[in-house]
Amino acid sequence: MLEKTLSDGEKSHTVVSAEEMRLLHLCRDIALPLLPPALQKTLAAVLRRTAVLVPVPARDVWKEPQWPQLRMAMLGTIDYGQFQDILQNLLLAMTKKQVCQIGYKAQDKPPRTYEMAVTGLCGSRQALYAKGWLVRDKGAAEPLHPLFLAVHRMENVAPTRRTHQLPADSDDAEYFGLIEEKPFSVKIFFESELETYIRERRFSSEQRIEKVEGGIELSFTAHSDMEVAAWLLGFGSKARAVEPAWLVRHMRAELAAMNGLYSD
Repeated sequence: MLEKTLSDGEKSHTVVSAEEMRLLHLCRDIALPLLPPALQKTLAAVLRRTAVLVPVPARDVWKEPQWPQLRMAMLGTIDYGQFQDILQNLLLAMTKKQVCQIGYKAQDKPPRTYEMAVTGLCGSRQALYAKGWLVRDKGAAEPLHPLFLAVHRMENVAPTRRTHQLPADSDDAEYFGLIEEKPFSVKIFFESELETYIRERRFSSEQRIEKVEGGIELSFTAHSDMEVAAWLLGFGSKARAVEPAWLVRHMRAELAAMNGLYSD
């Protein structure tokens, strides 16, 4: 539920606790790998201005960190410095519900332009993605099909005069994977040594864990077969696809191809 807008009287009494400032800095640190340097500086300046809202008696408790308190692991980062204008245009268009013309260059495909109603941004593996709808290029912004585009492959983003009334994704269901395709059920066997790791985590809003001989079986809902396969390969011989049958066949084919890469 959205919070109501503060009145001028309420704003004059607004304070921020030292604990809240620490949480804001923690959120900043989590987002740092995804932000261009200029936006990092802007965010740092906003946090410094926000610090004046900490009541005087609590200011001896709050000290601005001189370095990030949390650092995300380096697993292949993208330099978003050159995409600052693109990010700003996406955020502005989302706020105003404007349709965007997006020049896009997908891997191994010719460039093309999309008329897109952007409804949100997603982050995964230290990369940013825009989600929304492809809409008709003229007239009312009628949605044609869902669209999911990598920000770092956008060549330009131009908000247009056309607006849309498409809502942001309000589905409470959470499925495994970033790429949103048709949801499907998955069952994976994990050896006993991975049981604690699996039980500590949530992989979809609908998941079950059953104890079986030699380990556990995790059942969950996913909407990206490519991401399930890549994730499963990361466990090596300690995990095995059980269902669906087509995923089992895919893993066998993938492992056979990998074996060929390493055979003499």
